[in-house]
Amino acid sequence: MNNLKALIIFLLAGSSLLAEGTLKVYDINTNEPLISASVQFVNLEPSKVDSNFRKTDSYGSVRVPYDSAIARVSYLGYESNEIVVYKTRRNQILLNQVSILYSEIVTTGQYSPTLSTNSIIKVDVLDRDFIVSKGANNLRDLLMQEGAININQDAQLGSNISINGLGGENVKILVDGIPIIGRTNGNIDISQLSLTNIDRVEIVKGPMSTIYGTDALGGVINLISKKESSDNISARGLGTYESVGRYNFDVGLNSSFYDSYVNLNIGRHFFGGYSPIEGSRTQLWKPKEQYFADIDAKTVLLGFDVRYKGGYFEELLISKGLLIAPYYEGAYDNKYKTDRLNNAIFISKQLENNKNFNFSLSYSNYQRSRNTFYKDLVTLEEILTGDDAEQDTTRFNSTNIRAAFYDEFLNDNLGYSVGIDFNLDNGEGGRIEGAPIINDYAAYISTKYIFGDFLTVQPAVRYIYNTKYKAPLVPALNIMSVLTDDLTIRASYAKGFRAPSLKELYFFFVDASHNIRGNADLGAESSDAFNLGLTYTLVNEKRVLKLEPNFYYNEIVNKISLANLNSNLFTYINIGQHRTLGTNITLKYIYEEFYNKFGFNYLGTENFIDGQSNGVQYTPEVTVNSSWESNIFDLKFSLFYKFTGESPGFVLNDQDEIENFIINSYSNLDFTVLRKFEELNTTFSVGIINMFDVTTVNSNQVTNGAAHSGNSSSLPVGYGRAFFAKVEFNIP
Repeated sequence: MNNLKALIIFLLAGSSLLAEGTLKVYDINTNEPLISASVQFVNLEPSKVDSNFRKTDSYGSVRVPYDSAIARVSYLGYESNEIVVYKTRRNQILLNQVSILYSEIVTTGQYSPTLSTNSIIKVDVLDRDFIVSKGANNLRDLLMQEGAININQDAQLGSNISINGLGGENVKILVDGIPIIGRTNGNIDISQLSLTNIDRVEIVKGPMSTIYGTDALGGVINLISKKESSDNISARGLGTYESVGRYNFDVGLNSSFYDSYVNLNIGRHFFGGYSPIEGSRTQLWKPKEQYFADIDAKTVLLGFDVRYKGGYFEELLISKGLLIAPYYEGAYDNKYKTDRLNNAIFISKQLENNKNFNFSLSYSNYQRSRNTFYKDLVTLEEILTGDDAEQDTTRFNSTNIRAAFYDEFLNDNLGYSVGIDFNLDNGEGGRIEGAPIINDYAAYISTKYIFGDFLTVQPAVRYIYNTKYKAPLVPALNIMSVLTDDLTIRASYAKGFRAPSLKELYFFFVDASHNIRGNADLGAESSDAFNLGLTYTLVNEKRVLKLEPNFYYNEIVNKISLANLNSNLFTYINIGQHRTLGTNITLKYIYEEFYNKFGFNYLGTENFIDGQSNGVQYTPEVTVNSSWESNIFDLKFSLFYKFTGESPGFVLNDQDEIENFIINSYSNLDFTVLRKFEELNTTFSVGIINMFDVTTVNSNQVTNGAAHSGNSSSLPVGYGRAFFAKVEFNIP
């Protein structure tokens, strides 16, 4: 272990010899880096009397532009401070917090890390404290009680998401800005995305096609990894037990030295499956075993921040079949194995005169295989069946290249960003026709102009060349007006474009519960979206009151949906129009140790086929998130509640007619208790998940065959009431 530490220190120290002078800004009490702190450098060289304004990056660091300078640092909620800095040194400054900080750092859709109060795009942030308080293991756990977000469960395909009524095929999911691949039926299984090494999750509930391209019509979810900042070597472990049969264990090793760090993480998550019917072999929630491994390393080379992030994920899901008559001593079982490999390189540099450059190159490989076995329940022997149709492997590869050059402060009023975004996708396998390739090459430009102190306007446009589909120009316009110190208004219009995925075009997915056929004749989706939101904030040293009503309207033309060709065969088709409209209202109140967030959402959806509407159908939602850091043994109590009202659904029958159905209302409630043992560097939490024991929710859909879930009119929601205990420890 000592030799490993010495080697890491040597490598990091060697690479840092090429580093330029930096200034790092920290919180004096927590030693956490302060991202997006404002720094004004005043040159101390008598012959060159000038100054330079910059912001700290996602590591709390900023380049020193002069040989020697006075650095004046300010940050919202903190006392300002200043020191003398030198270009030949690694400088640091500490700031003291004097009031409640009601603004989070956001990076999604921004030129550079920005305080959410200054962001022209509304970004919701679920930070590390929230993740820990909720006891969330993966993205599904985290988002279960979030407003305007709906999560659906499929036995084989996992958990998928929708935002403001737009499904997972229209939601871009990123990790550190890199797209996650592996969509099955258009959706990413968000239960496969571990939060072990995630610092925060940023959510944009609205179209982001101009910046992030296809799949971002409905919104973006960006998982931001933790970054080490202090010079040390540490290890950590995390263990979770749930009474329903989940056992998770994760370990990590972190090392930071000067401007470099290395993080290593591995983990195993196991779930034994769940069925509302005790003793049932064909479980509603399938048993699965997951393995995670990732490395995150950053250093400075020739003045460039260079970072590598690699990750490997493996999942084995078992779908057990019914016992075979007449002796009931055997069954046919399906095993689904998923492998995902991600590699990404990030290069960035703060240039002179506030100019910045970012570049990322990522390669992702996704493979999913299905094998059918006959299992002898007497000898427990498994025999692979001889039917080739019951064995298949599908592979998808994706390369993403992004580069951006931006100057956030070209002058006091103007900033701009230009960039490219290339996506190269291909697939192959027994369930895919041929070896299709779709490449998407895009360039975008965005400008931001500030009129006085009250109005910011940010237009943007994206040009796309798609190798299969003719794409339109994709414009967007964002406006933010600071009417008073307490009241801000944001308005936006955005056009969207989504080319069908390879799976929607060519993939055949057939098993006991699915019979879905791709359609190579699909047209691309296009959309128009309007958003209007207000933010009213009152803040003092102890209290924050924040009211945010938001209104939205989305219209998708050529919406891709599943249609019933016959009794059990489904395929993708384009329907005429899909509209969603509604409101999200949130009220946040913070008073010292009390945190409360209340939400009300009212979503309307409407679909058109050949000009025929199925009518506007509305769904209400109520969310409550409350926590209290008490003096009772230093415990923190947290409650997470969501009520989902009756929600609409529709299917297309074999006559291309819309058939509406209603999904019943239900409630979901989690409760947790957390205790931090500072002297032991340990956090322990316990709680109850799904306190109302909601497992399925009924609908009045008449099924004569279904693409999912085996012709059932009930939909899975949760795996029953469960008790959990979690411990996280750190070894500094």
